[in-house]
Amino acid sequence: MVYWRRGSFWFWGSLTAVTVVSLALVVRRFVVPRIVGRAVSPTGVEMCVLQSYCWEYETKFVYRRPGTNWAWCYFDHEDDHWGIAPVVLDTNRGIATFHRDGRPALSFEWEMGVYRSGRLAGTTGGVSEEPRYMPADWTPAKAGYR
Repeated sequence: MVYWRRGSFWFWGSLTAVTVVSLALVVRRFVVPRIVGRAVSPTGVEMCVLQSYCWEYETKFVYRRPGTNWAWCYFDHEDDHWGIAPVVLDTNRGIATFHRDGRPALSFEWEMGVYRSGRLAGTTGGVSEEPRYMPADWTPAKAGYR
């Protein structure tokens, strides 16, 4: 025989609600488009590593010089989840290096506009194709990256 205690309904109901909310927050963390790394050079060049999810992670690098449109460079369309991408700015050489799991993943020479990715052709330091420019009103925030 099952005895139904007066407080057990509220206990199990609360436990279920907390579990559902926690699960939703975890799923949101992995599915919502997000900025995994961001830096601004001393000359005002903004740089971001962006990641979005649609059955697989798509990772791209975007940058913008002051007064210009954002441009994006390919990184990977079948990537794994990035936690965060710490950035090291070498102001003497004008290079921003974004790290993944403690290792350099991509670098950008902000004065020359040269993007290098360790993913291209399975090498370290492969240079990408020309950047693709976004419409004038495009920003990471307007595109849904948080």
